[in-house]
Amino acid sequence: MAGIALVTVCLGPLLVGVAPAAASRADREAGTSRPGEEVLVEALVATVNQTVITWGEVDAEARIILLRRGGRLGAGRPVDDRLRAAVLQYLINQEVILAEARRLQLFQISDAEINAEVDKLIKLFDGPDEYQRFLARHGLSSGEVSEIVHRDLRVDRFLKSRVRMVSRLDADLVRRYYNEH
Repeated sequence: MAGIALVTVCLGPLLVGVAPAAASRADREAGTSRPGEEVLVEALVATVNQTVITWGEVDAEARIILLRRGGRLGAGRPVDDRLRAAVLQYLINQEVILAEARRLQLFQISDAEINAEVDKLIKLFDGPDEYQRFLARHGLSSGEVSEIVHRDLRVDRFLKSRVRMVSRLDADLVRRYYNEH
């Protein structure tokens, strides 16, 4: 890849917001937010070039990975620190590759392709209602799932094109270049 990615990893609560003046009575009674007080909105964990990666995105990606690999049972597994660290590294790598695909304007993914992949996820459940409960339980929206699927499809297509390109190289040509250099 021709581009250089600037990756910054910072593990800390950096994105804060101000509690709304109309904080709920339950929040006020629990002391969890006071009107005008700064509250943690999201924890930023890395940036790749100008793209921010948050703990929420790491957890969302982990949920989808667990769902894809283990079906409904996998989706219910807890997300521990080891998995979060692996998913964070995965997301950083994905973003670097996606930036290159964007730069080269390659591999646009259609809505139909995204919808087909999302439908595969939905079919892992006993119906759309169970899938919606899964999303609600983990604080995911259908839009977030579609974004994850879109990114994964585009990166996968980009990587497969690179593997095909390398596999087409003539072994004798590579050996001759290696011997000469």
